[in-house]
Amino acid sequence: MGLSQDCRPLLAWAQRAGEGATVELACAEHPAAGRGPRDAVVARLPGCLADLHPHLPLELLVLGVGRVRLRLDGCTAAERAQQRHAGAAAFTAALPGDATVELVVRAPGGRSRPVHGAARMPVSRRAVLLLPERPLHLPPEHLTPHQRLRAAARELLGRVPDSPDLRSSLAAIVAEGFILRADGCVASGVCARSCPEDALTLSHTGQSAGPAILSIWPGRCSGCGTCLELCAAGALSPAGSPSWADLVHDPSLVLARVQTRTCARCGARFAPSRVGTAAPGAEEFCPVCRFRRATPFGSAPPPRRRPRG
Repeated sequence: MGLSQDCRPLLAWAQRAGEGATVELACAEHPAAGRGPRDAVVARLPGCLADLHPHLPLELLVLGVGRVRLRLDGCTAAERAQQRHAGAAAFTAALPGDATVELVVRAPGGRSRPVHGAARMPVSRRAVLLLPERPLHLPPEHLTPHQRLRAAARELLGRVPDSPDLRSSLAAIVAEGFILRADGCVASGVCARSCPEDALTLSHTGQSAGPAILSIWPGRCSGCGTCLELCAAGALSPAGSPSWADLVHDPSLVLARVQTRTCARCGARFAPSRVGTAAPGAEEFCPVCRFRRATPFGSAPPPRRRPRG
């Protein structure tokens, strides 16, 4: 179970009793989370802020929390945590209003105050029994963390007026993920089928032959690198990073247009080899079927039987 999943009680508390509250999130190892402004509700995470996905602070704001402070001053991996949450902080700072994610890098002064465990947030009996539950705006939990981040960011963006200045500000904030380049694409479709974020698509035109179009939605890419590892042609490579404007507005880019035809054996679409690189008639079959026709019994001989005795 991930750290964000362990903090589900914190989201339940925010839905019931977090309207307008200031919430401070502190690492499990923070030595002085109990000191600071007494106007904040302090939640100690079961792990480190560097391992907390940025979707959770944004979801707290979606649920009505007024401000989220991340206590980096006591984090043992403060630099990594700052890099991970800097985009969410810059995104909320660009939005009109006071609902923000703040990175606290210096220990704030203040008096002693209670610290609650994020995995067991206290909810009063009155909040549970008497107060009506506010509508839940969060996406289903089966979504990936990056998909939840996009959904929360788009929810917050939809609450403020759009403007050219806001779009320009979001375009300047770097988000996680890759903008890819596809040099030498063979339209196998492995990258699109393996992407856990549905950031890549391969579409075919024509009944038996025609161009295949490989497209990417940069804002959907989480930067996991699965497509880079599985592309047998080695065609994909990083060419930059998306912005938070890509993340919330979801534009697409065409990476490659590849001429394809239909395999005479299996019916799959494939990209023929360059002229002169294949034997006559071989271009009727896709690479997999060509391999199977050339080596019908496999590429390795059967193991020898061990001598008895």
